[in-house]
Amino acid sequence: MNYFVCLKQVPDTTTRFQLKEGEKEVDLSAVKWVINPYDEFALEEAIQWSEKDSGKVEVCAVGPAQTKEALRTALAMGAHSGVHVHTEQSLDSLQTAQVIFDSLSEKLKKTDVIFCGRSAVDWNFGAFGGALAQLLNRTYISLAVKIEKKENSLEILRSVEGGLVEILEVTGPVVISVTKGINTPRYPSLPGIMKAKNKPIETLSAPSFEPHFTVEHLSFPKPRPSVQMIEGTADEQAQKLVRLLKEKEQVL
Repeated sequence: MNYFVCLKQVPDTTTRFQLKEGEKEVDLSAVKWVINPYDEFALEEAIQWSEKDSGKVEVCAVGPAQTKEALRTALAMGAHSGVHVHTEQSLDSLQTAQVIFDSLSEKLKKTDVIFCGRSAVDWNFGAFGGALAQLLNRTYISLAVKIEKKENSLEILRSVEGGLVEILEVTGPVVISVTKGINTPRYPSLPGIMKAKNKPIETLSAPSFEPHFTVEHLSFPKPRPSVQMIEGTADEQAQKLVRLLKEKEQVL
């Protein structure tokens, strides 16, 4: 089988952000960029499946020139080839899906399984996978936590509300978004990093888009209030809690 993985390069989750003057943009000048963590799960799943059936894994990312770093990391992890769709615009999920469809529709139609992460940790829209599946007119399964290959189908376990797990069986081409828990992504090995230098990355240009929305203002969350631990027996804790609530009510 052939596998296609859609990646996004995002700021490292440990980044401490600063806002530009005007508070409409984030200052990204000193940001460390990484593969979106949920997309790492998708990539690892595709690599594991390719190792079982000698399939090929191709990765794709849309973004500026620096996005190639994410693709090189994916190739070092075990992907076989990559596609960089270059754009300096900031695209939303629907526009990104449209760009990939317009640029690679013929290649995607020949791909058995397309993987992506459940959402990107920067904007957290979670709409990309469904949008791409709609454009390709193929089945979409979200929030996969386990995938097993049957004789002529895939059995997919997905997490749903209430801590339940739903079991689905799907045949034919499919788009699958995965979530945390499906696997543990590998680290690029030194041999993998060396091999990645010789693996092909195709570069395409994305068309221009009018933004679907504009950012009017950005702000940081308000600091969380301090926490006070209440010691003592259950009765003592209850009495102290009542007293604290009355004191707070008087202040308000």
